[in-house]
Amino acid sequence: MQKPGAISHQSGDGVQYLFGHLAVLSGMLACSDLDLLLQPAVDADSHQPTSSTDCGPLLLWLLWELCILCFEPDSQYHAFKQVILWYQKTLKHLEQWLSATKRRIFQLQGVVVRQTLRLVFSHLDSQVDGVNESVLQIFQLLLKGECLERELWEKMQTLGDGVESDQHTPPDDMRKTGSVCEQTLHTVSAMSWQVKGKCQLLAAILPYTDAMQVKCQY
Repeated sequence: MQKPGAISHQSGDGVQYLFGHLAVLSGMLACSDLDLLLQPAVDADSHQPTSSTDCGPLLLWLLWELCILCFEPDSQYHAFKQVILWYQKTLKHLEQWLSATKRRIFQLQGVVVRQTLRLVFSHLDSQVDGVNESVLQIFQLLLKGECLERELWEKMQTLGDGVESDQHTPPDDMRKTGSVCEQTLHTVSAMSWQVKGKCQLLAAILPYTDAMQVKCQY
């Protein structure tokens, strides 16, 4: 299957493919239950688990594919809306996901965080109507997701629900400011004040960190 990122948005056939691909992804996101979304993503030609990314389960593969479409000008607006829906569905089922997989989604070096932050910082000052608002909402959902996941993960550890301590984040640090929040705070603080979305990102970060920590960045 040809990747949408390889299609020229100047081509009529390319535009048709982009929206067809987006429609399929949207349908899968809307209609798939959690049991299906937990299954490995499979290549349509080889019928083997996809090796193009480190996504693994279908849920994470869907985000990967939607992020590709977010970089295509013709499908950008609608793709961002689907990323928002992906986050809303993921947060709704986050507790069930953690219970079933014993695997965190919102780790700093994971595919979800990396792809989401790439989207946010690449499209923060997008000229496409509505994309700026979508970018901010996605960023807010990312911070909310990390915070919620941390709480659920610690609860599962306390209950002895088969969850081991996170190998990448010491337990004490997990109770402090989220690692995604810390990283983005440094990145956003370094931005020029001419970047229109800077204040909005700082406002989104503020509920998840100490106001003095934000102030100390200047």
